[in-house]
Amino acid sequence: MNAERRGDQVYIGDFMGTVCDSPSGRFSVAWGIFINRKSVEDKHFALLQGRNVVTQRSISRRVLDGRCSDLGYFALRVQGNTDKETVLLFGPEGEQYYSRQFGGYLQFYDVSEDGKFLFWVTENTLHYTDVSDKKDLFSFAFDHRFYPTGARLDADGSTVSMRHKCIGWYRFSTAGAFLDEETWLNDYMKTCNGITLYHVIRDLQERQGTRSAEDAETYALWIEEALRRGIEDCFSLKVADVQSYLATLYRQAGKATEADTADSKAEQSLDGFRLVDRAISQVPEIGDPPSEDVARRLVADLDRATQTPRLHEYPNYMGKLYRTKGEILERIGDKEGAITAYRTALEANITAGCKKQLERLTNAPVILPEKPKPRSVESRIDLDRGTMFHFRCPVCGSEPGEKPLVEYLVDWHGADGNRLQRLLSHLAGATWELRFGNSHWLTKKFQTHADELIRNVSDNKKENAFAPSPFILSVDAKTMTMQTECPVCVTAPGKRAKDNYFTVWSEACKVQSSNLYYEVGLILFGVVTARPSWMSDDLRDYCEMMKSQTFRTGESVGLPSCPQCGRFTTAILGGTRTDPEKGMCRWCLDASGGIQIRK
Repeated sequence: MNAERRGDQVYIGDFMGTVCDSPSGRFSVAWGIFINRKSVEDKHFALLQGRNVVTQRSISRRVLDGRCSDLGYFALRVQGNTDKETVLLFGPEGEQYYSRQFGGYLQFYDVSEDGKFLFWVTENTLHYTDVSDKKDLFSFAFDHRFYPTGARLDADGSTVSMRHKCIGWYRFSTAGAFLDEETWLNDYMKTCNGITLYHVIRDLQERQGTRSAEDAETYALWIEEALRRGIEDCFSLKVADVQSYLATLYRQAGKATEADTADSKAEQSLDGFRLVDRAISQVPEIGDPPSEDVARRLVADLDRATQTPRLHEYPNYMGKLYRTKGEILERIGDKEGAITAYRTALEANITAGCKKQLERLTNAPVILPEKPKPRSVESRIDLDRGTMFHFRCPVCGSEPGEKPLVEYLVDWHGADGNRLQRLLSHLAGATWELRFGNSHWLTKKFQTHADELIRNVSDNKKENAFAPSPFILSVDAKTMTMQTECPVCVTAPGKRAKDNYFTVWSEACKVQSSNLYYEVGLILFGVVTARPSWMSDDLRDYCEMMKSQTFRTGESVGLPSCPQCGRFTTAILGGTRTDPEKGMCRWCLDASGGIQIRK
Protein backbone atom coordinates (compact mmCIF):
# COMPACT_ATOMS: atom_id res chain seq x y z
CA MET A 1 0.00 0.00 0.00
CA ASN A 2 1.36 3.43 -0.97
CA ALA A 3 1.35 6.50 1.24
CA GLU A 4 -0.37 9.78 0.34
CA ARG A 5 1.58 12.83 1.48
CA ARG A 6 -0.06 16.21 2.26
CA GLY A 7 2.51 18.61 3.70
CA ASP A 8 3.73 17.17 6.97
CA GLN A 9 0.79 14.73 7.15
CA VAL A 10 0.76 11.24 5.64
CA TYR A 11 -2.17 8.86 4.98
CA ILE A 12 -1.79 5.08 4.59
CA GLY A 13 -5.24 3.55 4.35
CA ASP A 14 -6.87 4.19 7.73
CA PHE A 15 -3.59 5.39 9.22
CA MET A 16 -3.06 9.14 9.57
CA GLY A 17 0.17 10.54 10.98
CA THR A 18 2.69 13.34 11.21
CA VAL A 19 5.85 12.78 9.21
CA CYS A 20 9.54 13.70 9.68
CA ASP A 21 11.99 13.39 6.77
CA SER A 22 15.61 12.32 6.91
CA PRO A 23 18.17 15.07 6.06
CA SER A 24 18.18 14.23 2.33
CA GLY A 25 14.50 13.23 2.26
CA ARG A 26 15.32 9.66 1.21
CA PHE A 27 13.44 8.14 4.14
CA SER A 28 10.63 9.40 6.36
CA VAL A 29 9.13 8.24 9.64
CA ALA A 30 5.45 8.87 10.46
CA TRP A 31 3.56 8.45 13.72
CA GLY A 32 -0.14 8.77 14.41
CA ILE A 33 -3.49 6.98 14.66
CA PHE A 34 -5.95 4.69 12.84
CA ILE A 35 -8.86 7.04 12.23
CA ASN A 36 -11.61 4.42 11.76
CA ARG A 37 -10.99 2.38 14.89
CA LYS A 38 -13.39 2.52 17.83
CA SER A 39 -10.69 3.60 20.28
CA VAL A 40 -8.19 6.13 18.97
CA GLU A 41 -4.64 5.44 20.15
CA ASP A 42 -1.56 7.37 19.04
CA LYS A 43 0.72 4.32 19.28
CA HIS A 44 1.35 3.56 15.60
CA PHE A 45 4.26 4.36 13.27
CA ALA A 46 5.49 3.73 9.73
CA LEU A 47 8.82 4.00 7.88
CA LEU A 48 8.53 5.31 4.32
CA GLN A 49 10.86 5.51 1.33
CA GLY A 50 9.22 8.01 -0.93
CA ARG A 51 5.59 6.84 -1.14
CA ASN A 52 6.51 3.22 -0.45
CA VAL A 53 5.79 1.79 3.00
CA VAL A 54 8.91 -0.01 4.27
CA THR A 55 7.39 -1.07 7.59
CA GLN A 56 4.29 -0.23 9.61
CA ARG A 57 3.78 -1.25 13.24
CA SER A 58 2.30 -0.35 16.62
CA ILE A 59 3.84 -0.28 20.09
CA SER A 60 2.51 -0.28 23.64
CA ARG A 61 3.29 3.36 24.40
CA ARG A 62 2.14 6.70 23.03
CA VAL A 63 4.38 8.09 20.27
CA LEU A 64 5.16 11.79 20.71
CA ASP A 65 7.40 12.38 17.69
CA GLY A 66 10.17 10.85 15.61
CA ARG A 67 13.49 11.37 13.80
CA CYS A 68 14.92 9.59 10.75
CA SER A 69 18.36 9.09 9.13
CA ASP A 70 19.28 8.80 5.44
CA LEU A 71 19.99 5.06 5.82
CA GLY A 72 16.56 4.30 7.25
CA TYR A 73 17.42 4.14 10.94
CA PHE A 74 14.88 6.05 13.00
CA ALA A 75 14.05 7.10 16.54
CA LEU A 76 10.71 7.52 18.30
CA ARG A 77 10.09 9.49 21.48
CA VAL A 78 7.39 7.74 23.47
CA GLN A 79 5.57 8.22 26.77
CA GLY A 80 4.04 5.55 28.99
CA ASN A 81 1.92 5.71 32.14
CA THR A 82 4.39 8.03 33.86
CA ASP A 83 5.56 11.47 32.77
CA LYS A 84 8.99 10.10 31.86
CA GLU A 85 9.93 10.02 28.19
CA THR A 86 11.82 7.25 26.39
CA VAL A 87 13.67 7.26 23.07
CA LEU A 88 13.50 4.02 21.06
CA LEU A 89 15.82 3.28 18.09
CA PHE A 90 14.72 1.09 15.18
CA GLY A 91 16.48 -0.43 12.18
CA PRO A 92 15.27 -0.09 8.57
CA GLU A 93 13.16 -3.24 8.92
CA GLY A 94 11.33 -1.84 11.95
CA GLU A 95 13.12 -3.89 14.61
CA GLN A 96 13.80 -2.07 17.91
CA TYR A 97 17.40 -2.34 19.09
CA TYR A 98 17.86 0.40 21.72
CA SER A 99 15.88 2.12 24.47
CA ARG A 100 16.75 4.98 26.81
CA GLN A 101 14.49 6.59 29.43
CA PHE A 102 14.97 10.21 30.50
CA GLY A 103 14.12 11.50 33.97
CA GLY A 104 14.24 15.19 33.03
CA TYR A 105 12.78 17.17 30.14
CA LEU A 106 14.17 15.94 26.81
CA GLN A 107 14.78 19.09 24.77
CA PHE A 108 16.10 17.40 21.62
CA TYR A 109 17.26 14.06 20.20
CA ASP A 110 18.51 12.74 16.87
CA VAL A 111 20.00 9.53 15.51
CA SER A 112 23.24 9.27 13.52
CA GLU A 113 23.06 8.23 9.87
CA ASP A 114 24.13 4.64 10.59
CA GLY A 115 21.98 4.36 13.72
CA LYS A 116 24.97 3.65 15.98
CA PHE A 117 24.90 6.91 17.92
CA LEU A 118 22.26 9.04 19.64
CA PHE A 119 22.34 12.81 20.09
CA TRP A 120 20.22 14.04 22.99
CA VAL A 121 19.84 17.24 25.01
CA THR A 122 18.61 17.81 28.57
CA GLU A 123 19.28 20.94 30.64
CA ASN A 124 20.97 22.59 27.62
CA THR A 125 23.68 19.92 27.54
CA LEU A 126 24.35 17.91 24.36
CA HIS A 127 25.27 14.22 24.76
CA TYR A 128 26.63 11.91 22.06
CA THR A 129 25.99 8.31 23.09
CA ASP A 130 27.32 5.09 21.61
CA VAL A 131 24.20 2.89 21.70
CA SER A 132 26.21 -0.36 21.67
CA ASP A 133 27.68 0.21 25.14
CA LYS A 134 25.34 3.06 26.23
CA LYS A 135 28.28 5.36 27.04
CA ASP A 136 28.63 9.05 26.23
CA LEU A 137 31.55 9.70 23.88
CA PHE A 138 31.33 13.40 24.75
CA SER A 139 28.96 15.96 26.21
CA PHE A 140 28.99 19.74 26.64
CA ALA A 141 26.71 22.57 27.74
CA PHE A 142 25.62 25.38 25.41
CA ASP A 143 23.76 28.71 25.58
CA HIS A 144 20.20 28.32 26.89
CA ARG A 145 18.97 30.48 23.99
CA PHE A 146 20.22 27.97 21.42
CA TYR A 147 17.25 25.85 20.28
CA PRO A 148 18.59 22.68 18.60
CA THR A 149 16.52 20.91 15.96
CA GLY A 150 19.29 18.91 14.27
CA ALA A 151 22.77 17.54 15.04
CA ARG A 152 25.54 15.74 13.17
CA LEU A 153 29.17 14.80 13.78
CA ASP A 154 31.36 16.31 11.10
CA ALA A 155 33.83 14.25 9.07
CA ASP A 156 36.82 15.38 11.16
CA GLY A 157 35.34 13.66 14.23
CA SER A 158 36.14 16.64 16.45
CA THR A 159 33.41 19.06 15.38
CA VAL A 160 29.66 18.89 15.94
CA SER A 161 27.20 20.90 13.90
CA MET A 162 23.86 21.78 15.46
CA ARG A 163 20.95 23.45 13.75
CA HIS A 164 19.15 26.27 15.56
CA LYS A 165 15.43 26.27 14.76
CA CYS A 166 14.61 28.49 11.75
CA ILE A 167 18.11 30.03 11.66
CA GLY A 168 20.86 27.65 10.48
CA TRP A 169 23.73 25.27 11.31
CA TYR A 170 26.55 26.22 13.72
CA ARG A 171 29.73 24.43 14.77
CA PHE A 172 30.89 23.35 18.22
CA SER A 173 34.01 21.45 19.18
CA THR A 174 33.42 18.14 20.94
CA ALA A 175 35.07 19.81 23.96
CA GLY A 176 32.25 22.36 24.03
CA ALA A 177 33.78 25.46 22.39
CA PHE A 178 31.17 27.38 20.37
CA LEU A 179 33.16 27.93 17.18
CA ASP A 180 30.46 29.98 15.42
CA GLU A 181 29.20 31.90 18.45
CA GLU A 182 29.58 35.37 16.97
CA THR A 183 27.85 34.36 13.73
CA TRP A 184 25.03 32.65 15.62
CA LEU A 185 24.53 35.59 17.97
CA ASN A 186 24.28 38.05 15.07
CA ASP A 187 21.81 35.77 13.27
CA TYR A 188 19.81 35.24 16.47
CA MET A 189 19.60 38.95 17.21
CA LYS A 190 18.20 39.59 13.74
CA THR A 191 15.23 37.27 14.31
CA CYS A 192 14.28 37.33 18.03
CA ASN A 193 11.48 39.45 19.51
CA GLY A 194 11.95 42.70 21.38
CA ILE A 195 11.96 41.34 24.95
CA THR A 196 14.44 38.58 24.06
CA LEU A 197 16.70 41.04 22.24
CA TYR A 198 16.70 43.32 25.29
CA HIS A 199 17.83 40.47 27.55
CA VAL A 200 20.47 39.36 25.02
CA ILE A 201 22.02 42.84 24.98
CA ARG A 202 21.96 43.13 28.78
CA ASP A 203 23.62 39.72 29.14
CA LEU A 204 26.20 40.63 26.51
CA GLN A 205 27.07 43.87 28.27
CA GLU A 206 27.39 42.13 31.62
CA ARG A 207 29.75 39.52 30.14
CA GLN A 208 31.83 41.77 27.91
CA GLY A 209 31.51 45.10 29.71
CA THR A 210 31.43 48.53 28.09
CA ARG A 211 35.00 49.17 26.96
CA SER A 212 34.39 52.35 25.00
CA ALA A 213 31.84 54.96 24.01
CA GLU A 214 31.45 53.09 20.73
CA ASP A 215 30.49 49.91 22.62
CA ALA A 216 27.89 51.82 24.64
CA GLU A 217 26.37 53.33 21.51
CA THR A 218 26.22 49.91 19.81
CA TYR A 219 24.37 48.48 22.81
CA ALA A 220 22.03 51.50 22.80
CA LEU A 221 21.19 51.08 19.11
CA TRP A 222 20.28 47.43 19.71
CA ILE A 223 18.03 48.45 22.61
CA GLU A 224 16.33 50.96 20.31
CA GLU A 225 15.76 48.08 17.90
CA ALA A 226 14.31 45.95 20.71
CA LEU A 227 11.82 48.71 21.50
CA ARG A 228 10.87 48.95 17.82
CA ARG A 229 10.20 45.21 17.74
CA GLY A 230 7.84 45.61 20.66
CA ILE A 231 8.16 45.57 24.44
CA GLU A 232 5.13 45.86 26.69
CA ASP A 233 4.82 46.00 30.46
CA CYS A 234 4.62 42.56 32.04
CA PHE A 235 5.33 41.10 35.46
CA SER A 236 9.04 40.52 34.75
CA LEU A 237 9.86 43.62 32.68
CA LYS A 238 8.72 47.25 32.52
CA VAL A 239 9.14 49.58 29.55
CA ALA A 240 10.28 52.31 31.95
CA ASP A 241 13.22 50.14 33.04
CA VAL A 242 14.20 49.52 29.43
CA GLN A 243 14.16 53.27 28.71
CA SER A 244 16.20 53.98 31.87
CA TYR A 245 18.79 51.41 30.77
CA LEU A 246 18.86 53.03 27.33
CA ALA A 247 19.46 56.44 28.93
CA THR A 248 22.41 55.00 30.89
CA LEU A 249 23.96 53.60 27.71
CA TYR A 250 23.58 56.90 25.86
CA ARG A 251 25.29 58.76 28.71
CA GLN A 252 28.18 56.30 28.57
CA ALA A 253 28.32 56.96 24.82
CA GLY A 254 28.42 60.72 25.39
CA LYS A 255 25.01 61.26 23.77
CA ALA A 256 23.37 63.68 26.22
CA THR A 257 20.38 64.59 24.04
CA GLU A 258 19.50 60.93 23.38
CA ALA A 259 19.93 60.15 27.09
CA ASP A 260 17.53 62.95 28.08
CA THR A 261 15.00 61.71 25.53
CA ALA A 262 15.20 58.17 26.94
CA ASP A 263 14.83 59.49 30.50
CA SER A 264 11.75 61.45 29.43
CA LYS A 265 10.23 58.33 27.83
CA ALA A 266 11.03 56.31 30.95
CA GLU A 267 9.13 58.84 33.04
CA GLN A 268 6.20 58.80 30.63
CA SER A 269 6.14 54.98 30.68
CA LEU A 270 5.76 54.63 34.45
CA ASP A 271 2.47 52.95 35.24
CA GLY A 272 0.21 53.94 38.10
CA PHE A 273 1.48 51.26 40.48
CA ARG A 274 5.07 52.49 40.24
CA LEU A 275 4.05 56.13 40.44
CA VAL A 276 2.22 55.43 43.71
CA ASP A 277 5.16 53.46 45.11
CA ARG A 278 7.61 56.19 44.11
CA ALA A 279 5.49 58.97 45.58
CA ILE A 280 5.22 57.13 48.91
CA SER A 281 8.99 56.61 49.03
CA GLN A 282 9.62 60.32 48.29
CA VAL A 283 7.24 61.78 50.91
CA PRO A 284 10.19 62.40 53.33
CA GLU A 285 11.69 64.74 50.69
CA ILE A 286 8.92 67.25 51.44
CA GLY A 287 10.93 68.16 54.54
CA ASP A 288 10.10 70.26 57.60
CA PRO A 289 9.11 73.00 57.04
CA PRO A 290 7.39 71.41 54.04
CA SER A 291 8.38 72.28 50.49
CA GLU A 292 5.22 73.07 48.56
CA ASP A 293 7.01 72.49 45.24
CA VAL A 294 8.00 68.94 46.21
CA ALA A 295 4.52 68.28 47.64
CA ARG A 296 2.76 69.48 44.49
CA ARG A 297 5.10 67.37 42.34
CA LEU A 298 4.20 64.26 44.33
CA VAL A 299 0.48 65.09 44.17
CA ALA A 300 0.82 65.46 40.40
CA ASP A 301 2.41 61.99 40.25
CA LEU A 302 -0.47 60.55 42.25
CA ASP A 303 -3.04 62.22 40.01
CA ARG A 304 -1.21 60.87 36.96
CA ALA A 305 -1.30 57.39 38.50
CA THR A 306 -5.11 57.39 38.33
CA GLN A 307 -4.81 57.43 34.51
CA THR A 308 -3.68 53.77 34.62
CA PRO A 309 -7.01 51.92 34.14
CA ARG A 310 -5.87 48.70 35.84
CA LEU A 311 -5.01 50.58 39.02
CA HIS A 312 -8.71 51.13 39.68
CA GLU A 313 -9.19 47.36 39.86
CA TYR A 314 -6.96 47.17 42.98
CA PRO A 315 -8.66 48.72 46.04
CA ASN A 316 -5.51 48.47 48.13
CA TYR A 317 -3.53 50.64 45.73
CA MET A 318 -6.32 53.15 45.32
CA GLY A 319 -6.54 53.41 49.11
CA LYS A 320 -2.78 53.96 49.37
CA LEU A 321 -2.87 56.55 46.59
CA TYR A 322 -5.51 58.78 48.17
CA ARG A 323 -4.29 58.29 51.75
CA THR A 324 -0.82 59.44 50.65
CA LYS A 325 -2.33 62.36 48.74
CA GLY A 326 -4.28 63.36 51.87
CA GLU A 327 -1.15 63.20 54.04
CA ILE A 328 0.76 65.39 51.59
CA LEU A 329 -2.00 67.98 51.27
CA GLU A 330 -2.44 68.07 55.04
CA ARG A 331 1.26 68.82 55.52
CA ILE A 332 1.08 71.89 53.25
CA GLY A 333 -2.12 73.18 54.87
CA ASP A 334 -4.66 72.19 52.22
CA LYS A 335 -7.27 70.98 54.72
CA GLU A 336 -10.20 70.66 52.31
CA GLY A 337 -8.07 68.80 49.77
CA ALA A 338 -6.83 66.44 52.47
CA ILE A 339 -10.38 65.73 53.69
CA THR A 340 -11.51 64.92 50.13
CA ALA A 341 -8.50 62.64 49.60
CA TYR A 342 -8.98 60.77 52.89
CA ARG A 343 -12.66 60.20 52.13
CA THR A 344 -11.84 58.90 48.66
CA ALA A 345 -9.23 56.57 50.17
CA LEU A 346 -11.76 55.06 52.57
CA GLU A 347 -14.37 54.75 49.81
CA ALA A 348 -11.85 52.79 47.75
CA ASN A 349 -10.65 50.65 50.64
CA ILE A 350 -12.11 50.84 54.13
CA THR A 351 -8.79 49.52 55.51
CA ALA A 352 -6.78 52.37 53.95
CA GLY A 353 -5.70 53.49 57.42
CA CYS A 354 -6.74 57.15 57.44
CA LYS A 355 -9.95 57.06 59.49
CA LYS A 356 -8.39 58.85 62.49
CA GLN A 357 -6.89 61.57 60.27
CA LEU A 358 -10.28 62.22 58.68
CA GLU A 359 -12.01 62.36 62.08
CA ARG A 360 -9.37 64.80 63.35
CA LEU A 361 -9.77 67.15 60.35
CA THR A 362 -13.58 67.04 60.30
CA ASN A 363 -13.99 66.89 64.09
CA ALA A 364 -16.71 64.28 63.56
CA PRO A 365 -16.90 60.47 63.80
CA VAL A 366 -16.46 58.48 60.60
CA ILE A 367 -18.69 55.42 60.17
CA LEU A 368 -17.14 52.90 57.84
CA PRO A 369 -19.18 50.37 55.86
CA GLU A 370 -18.59 46.69 56.44
CA LYS A 371 -15.52 45.30 54.73
CA PRO A 372 -16.66 43.77 51.44
CA LYS A 373 -16.37 40.02 51.18
CA PRO A 374 -13.92 38.57 48.64
CA ARG A 375 -15.40 37.71 45.29
CA SER A 376 -16.73 34.18 45.11
CA VAL A 377 -15.02 31.47 43.10
CA GLU A 378 -18.00 31.42 40.73
CA SER A 379 -17.62 35.11 39.90
CA ARG A 380 -14.01 34.59 38.76
CA ILE A 381 -14.65 31.77 36.30
CA ASP A 382 -14.28 32.52 32.59
CA LEU A 383 -15.53 29.57 30.54
CA ASP A 384 -13.85 30.87 27.38
CA ARG A 385 -10.38 30.88 28.99
CA GLY A 386 -10.64 27.77 31.16
CA THR A 387 -9.15 24.39 30.29
CA MET A 388 -9.51 20.83 31.50
CA PHE A 389 -6.72 18.32 32.14
CA HIS A 390 -3.93 20.91 32.25
CA PHE A 391 -2.06 18.44 34.43
CA ARG A 392 -4.17 15.37 35.31
CA CYS A 393 -7.79 14.30 35.56
CA PRO A 394 -9.04 15.54 38.95
CA VAL A 395 -10.98 12.33 39.70
CA CYS A 396 -8.90 9.40 38.40
CA GLY A 397 -5.42 10.86 37.82
CA SER A 398 -5.16 9.92 34.13
CA GLU A 399 -3.50 12.24 31.59
CA PRO A 400 -5.86 12.55 28.61
CA GLY A 401 -4.35 15.76 27.25
CA GLU A 402 -5.36 19.37 27.87
CA LYS A 403 -8.60 20.57 26.28
CA PRO A 404 -10.34 23.99 26.24
CA LEU A 405 -13.23 23.98 28.69
CA VAL A 406 -15.81 25.05 26.10
CA GLU A 407 -14.71 22.16 23.87
CA TYR A 408 -14.82 19.73 26.78
CA LEU A 409 -18.35 20.82 27.72
CA VAL A 410 -19.60 19.96 24.21
CA ASP A 411 -19.27 16.28 25.22
CA TRP A 412 -21.77 16.88 28.00
CA HIS A 413 -24.45 17.91 25.52
CA GLY A 414 -24.39 14.39 24.16
CA ALA A 415 -24.33 12.86 27.63
CA ASP A 416 -27.27 12.26 29.94
CA GLY A 417 -28.25 12.37 33.57
CA ASN A 418 -26.47 9.07 34.23
CA ARG A 419 -23.05 10.56 33.57
CA LEU A 420 -23.89 13.47 35.86
CA GLN A 421 -24.96 11.05 38.60
CA ARG A 422 -21.73 9.09 38.17
CA LEU A 423 -19.77 12.32 38.46
CA LEU A 424 -21.49 13.20 41.73
CA SER A 425 -21.14 9.62 42.97
CA HIS A 426 -17.39 9.71 42.43
CA LEU A 427 -17.23 13.15 44.05
CA ALA A 428 -19.07 11.81 47.10
CA GLY A 429 -16.93 8.66 47.17
CA ALA A 430 -13.71 10.64 47.13
CA THR A 431 -15.09 13.01 49.77
CA TRP A 432 -16.02 10.05 52.00
CA GLU A 433 -12.46 8.70 51.77
CA LEU A 434 -11.01 12.12 52.54
CA ARG A 435 -13.42 12.65 55.43
CA PHE A 436 -12.47 9.38 57.15
CA GLY A 437 -8.97 8.95 55.68
CA ASN A 438 -5.42 9.47 56.86
CA SER A 439 -4.79 13.02 55.63
CA HIS A 440 -3.24 15.14 58.40
CA TRP A 441 -4.68 18.43 57.12
CA LEU A 442 -8.36 17.65 57.86
CA THR A 443 -10.13 20.39 59.81
CA LYS A 444 -13.53 20.60 61.47
CA LYS A 445 -14.63 23.09 58.81
CA PHE A 446 -13.80 20.67 56.01
CA GLN A 447 -15.45 17.76 57.83
CA THR A 448 -18.65 19.80 58.23
CA HIS A 449 -18.75 20.69 54.51
CA ALA A 450 -17.82 17.13 53.53
CA ASP A 451 -20.67 15.70 55.59
CA GLU A 452 -23.11 18.10 53.95
CA LEU A 453 -21.87 17.29 50.43
CA ILE A 454 -22.16 13.54 51.05
CA ARG A 455 -25.64 13.99 52.47
CA ASN A 456 -26.78 16.09 49.49
CA VAL A 457 -25.61 13.44 47.03
CA SER A 458 -27.12 10.60 49.06
CA ASP A 459 -30.49 12.32 49.46
CA ASN A 460 -30.83 12.77 45.70
CA LYS A 461 -30.42 9.06 44.93
CA LYS A 462 -32.55 6.11 45.86
CA GLU A 463 -29.64 3.68 45.68
CA ASN A 464 -25.96 3.42 44.77
CA ALA A 465 -25.20 6.81 46.30
CA PHE A 466 -21.49 6.28 45.87
CA ALA A 467 -19.09 4.92 43.33
CA PRO A 468 -17.31 1.76 44.58
CA SER A 469 -15.39 2.96 47.59
CA PRO A 470 -12.53 3.15 47.29
CA PHE A 471 -12.74 3.43 43.49
CA ILE A 472 -8.95 3.92 43.22
CA LEU A 473 -6.83 1.22 44.87
CA SER A 474 -3.11 1.26 45.58
CA VAL A 475 -1.05 -1.39 43.74
CA ASP A 476 2.45 -0.46 44.85
CA ALA A 477 4.54 2.61 45.70
CA LYS A 478 4.20 4.04 42.17
CA THR A 479 0.98 2.58 40.81
CA MET A 480 -2.78 2.63 41.45
CA THR A 481 -5.71 1.05 39.67
CA MET A 482 -8.98 2.81 38.78
CA GLN A 483 -11.92 0.39 39.13
CA THR A 484 -14.50 2.30 37.08
CA GLU A 485 -14.69 4.32 33.90
CA CYS A 486 -13.97 7.90 34.89
CA PRO A 487 -17.02 10.20 34.54
CA VAL A 488 -14.76 13.24 33.99
CA CYS A 489 -12.23 12.12 31.35
CA VAL A 490 -14.06 8.90 30.26
CA THR A 491 -10.81 6.94 30.59
CA ALA A 492 -11.36 3.20 30.99
CA PRO A 493 -10.59 1.36 34.23
CA GLY A 494 -6.94 0.50 34.63
CA LYS A 495 -3.58 1.57 35.96
CA ARG A 496 -2.77 5.11 37.08
CA ALA A 497 0.57 6.52 38.21
CA LYS A 498 1.13 7.91 41.68
CA ASP A 499 3.11 11.10 42.16
CA ASN A 500 3.55 13.86 44.73
CA TYR A 501 0.17 15.41 43.87
CA PHE A 502 -2.02 12.40 43.11
CA THR A 503 -2.50 9.26 45.16
CA VAL A 504 -5.39 7.21 46.60
CA TRP A 505 -8.07 9.49 48.02
CA SER A 506 -7.68 8.41 51.64
CA GLU A 507 -4.14 9.84 51.57
CA ALA A 508 -4.69 12.84 49.29
CA CYS A 509 -2.97 16.14 50.04
CA LYS A 510 -4.54 19.61 49.96
CA VAL A 511 -3.52 20.17 46.32
CA GLN A 512 -5.15 16.97 45.03
CA SER A 513 -8.26 17.56 47.13
CA SER A 514 -8.60 21.21 46.10
CA ASN A 515 -8.24 20.34 42.42
CA LEU A 516 -11.06 17.79 42.79
CA TYR A 517 -13.52 20.32 44.20
CA TYR A 518 -12.51 23.17 41.90
CA GLU A 519 -12.64 21.19 38.65
CA VAL A 520 -15.79 19.22 39.46
CA GLY A 521 -17.34 22.54 40.47
CA LEU A 522 -16.13 23.94 37.14
CA ILE A 523 -17.89 21.14 35.26
CA LEU A 524 -21.12 21.71 37.19
CA PHE A 525 -20.81 25.45 36.52
CA GLY A 526 -20.40 24.79 32.80
CA VAL A 527 -23.22 22.25 32.59
CA VAL A 528 -25.63 24.54 34.46
CA THR A 529 -24.64 27.46 32.21
CA ALA A 530 -24.97 25.44 28.96
CA ARG A 531 -28.22 23.74 30.10
CA PRO A 532 -28.13 20.62 27.85
CA SER A 533 -31.44 19.34 26.51
CA TRP A 534 -31.55 16.37 28.90
CA MET A 535 -31.44 18.63 31.99
CA SER A 536 -34.82 19.22 33.63
CA ASP A 537 -35.61 22.27 35.75
CA ASP A 538 -35.39 20.21 38.95
CA LEU A 539 -32.05 18.73 37.92
CA ARG A 540 -30.73 22.16 37.04
CA ASP A 541 -31.70 23.49 40.48
CA TYR A 542 -30.03 20.49 42.10
CA CYS A 543 -26.83 21.02 40.05
CA GLU A 544 -26.83 24.70 40.98
CA MET A 545 -26.94 23.74 44.66
CA MET A 546 -24.25 21.05 44.23
CA LYS A 547 -22.04 23.47 42.33
CA SER A 548 -22.10 25.88 45.26
CA GLN A 549 -21.62 23.04 47.76
CA THR A 550 -18.64 21.71 45.82
CA PHE A 551 -16.90 25.10 45.69
CA ARG A 552 -17.59 25.74 49.40
CA THR A 553 -16.09 22.34 50.25
CA GLY A 554 -13.05 23.25 48.17
CA GLU A 555 -12.68 26.53 50.06
CA SER A 556 -12.78 24.64 53.37
CA VAL A 557 -9.65 22.66 52.41
CA GLY A 558 -7.77 25.83 53.31
CA LEU A 559 -5.77 26.90 50.23
CA PRO A 560 -6.04 30.50 48.96
CA SER A 561 -8.18 31.22 45.90
CA CYS A 562 -6.56 32.59 42.72
CA PRO A 563 -7.67 36.22 42.15
CA GLN A 564 -7.96 35.54 38.42
CA CYS A 565 -9.76 32.19 38.03
CA GLY A 566 -10.77 31.26 41.60
CA ARG A 567 -8.76 28.00 41.67
CA PHE A 568 -7.56 26.90 45.10
CA THR A 569 -3.78 26.88 45.04
CA THR A 570 -0.68 26.67 47.22
CA ALA A 571 0.92 29.76 45.71
CA ILE A 572 -0.21 33.05 44.18
CA LEU A 573 2.55 34.35 41.91
CA GLY A 574 2.86 38.07 41.31
CA GLY A 575 0.70 39.16 44.21
CA THR A 576 1.86 40.76 47.42
CA ARG A 577 0.62 40.63 50.97
CA THR A 578 -1.02 44.02 50.60
CA ASP A 579 -2.11 43.54 47.00
CA PRO A 580 -3.07 39.89 46.51
CA GLU A 581 -5.43 40.74 43.64
CA LYS A 582 -2.39 41.20 41.39
CA GLY A 583 -1.53 37.52 41.71
CA MET A 584 -2.03 34.46 39.52
CA CYS A 585 -2.02 30.73 40.09
CA ARG A 586 0.18 28.34 38.12
CA TRP A 587 -2.66 27.54 35.73
CA CYS A 588 -3.25 31.21 34.88
CA LEU A 589 0.46 31.84 34.40
CA ASP A 590 0.67 28.93 31.97
CA ALA A 591 -2.40 30.18 30.12
CA SER A 592 -0.93 33.67 29.79
CA GLY A 593 2.16 32.34 28.02
CA GLY A 594 4.58 33.47 30.69
CA ILE A 595 4.77 35.41 33.88
CA GLN A 596 2.38 38.14 32.89
CA ILE A 597 -0.21 39.54 35.25
CA ARG A 598 -3.53 40.07 33.47
CA LYS A 599 -6.99 41.05 34.53
